[in-house]
Amino acid sequence: MRSLARCPWPPLAAAAGLFWLAAVGCQGAAPPAAASKETPDAPKHDRPALAAKGLDRGDEADRKALVQSINAFALDLYGRVGQADKNANVFLSPYSVATALGMTYPGAAGDTAQEMEKTLHFTLPPAKLQAAFADLDAGPGSTLGGKPTRFHYRLGLVVAEKDGAVKIAKVIPGTPAEKAGLQPGQQVVAIDDRPIAGGVDYAHALDLAGPTIKVEVRDGDKGKAVDVALANPPPPPQYQLAVANALWGQKGVAFKPEFVKAAQVAFQARVEEVDFVKKPDEAVKTVND
Repeated sequence: MRSLARCPWPPLAAAAGLFWLAAVGCQGAAPPAAASKETPDAPKHDRPALAAKGLDRGDEADRKALVQSINAFALDLYGRVGQADKNANVFLSPYSVATALGMTYPGAAGDTAQEMEKTLHFTLPPAKLQAAFADLDAGPGSTLGGKPTRFHYRLGLVVAEKDGAVKIAKVIPGTPAEKAGLQPGQQVVAIDDRPIAGGVDYAHALDLAGPTIKVEVRDGDKGKAVDVALANPPPPPQYQLAVANALWGQKGVAFKPEFVKAAQVAFQARVEEVDFVKKPDEAVKTVND
């Protein structure tokens, strides 16, 4: 794959599940993302734009289009990998590869973006593509609202993110959140004394939560803290897919805010710093741990 940024070192590593690669996104690698609304006539290779207020939930047609893209990419990938030794067993995750590349795609422009779209069989406009990825991987901290996942019921909230604030969009009846008196419109400012500055913080706080958590909320100029005994999640379905997304950038390299925002909102991924240049072995270990 062609480098996505003219930098003297791999500026970024993206990981989805067990897959990671060196990739994109250093400041100055391409023009800033367009802030204007995307139109159906806009070339797909324009820099992917992400609204500062977050993404709308993708619709069913967009999700199906993304699934078809990933399936087509999977067949291509297995075909290429299988050519090396036709008698060998091949085990890999095309979804993880597609997700990792999907996280770096908002940092691509021009020929590179076009090549990624062709290789990954992307057919959706960039903003819809990000929403579809987010919808496929909606977890306990999903900022998209809409239909709650089974994990929402442990606390009982559907939340929405706006301008860095996580607000309660819906309190699910019969859940611990309702019993604790939490209300739609309240802002979640902290969980177990961990500040909540976005959907990723909310998801991570719930991941670290014990059987009881302290939720601090604010409604206007009034705030309160409540202790909530979390419910056990319902039994899992016959299969369960858990995806952990992350980005690691070269220490000292500035990444464009819209690129970081895309990773956080669409993939619930944090951007962490490691030193690929001076401590490559340590950086690789951090990425893979």
